[in-house]
Amino acid sequence: TVTGAADITASSGDGLDFTASGGTSIKPANIVLTMTGNITGLAGNGITLRDSATGVGAITIDNVTGIATGTGANSEGIL
Repeated sequence: TVTGAADITASSGDGLDFTASGGTSIKPANIVLTMTGNITGLAGNGITLRDSATGVGAITIDNVTGIATGTGANSEGIL
């Protein structure tokens, strides 16, 4: 859980990485992202979200248009 109204800027690589792992169909490992600050990855993605290959869960992103920025070759705001 990450909370607060601050901005996140990485000095290199991704700004913020999440990996949901170990979830089951009864108790999934969910990622819910609702942002108000800005996230910038320098030479990487702004935000990278993953469900592990063996985990069960969902990724929900609520209205983060223009909030996440990735810089560098092949970088995304949200991956």
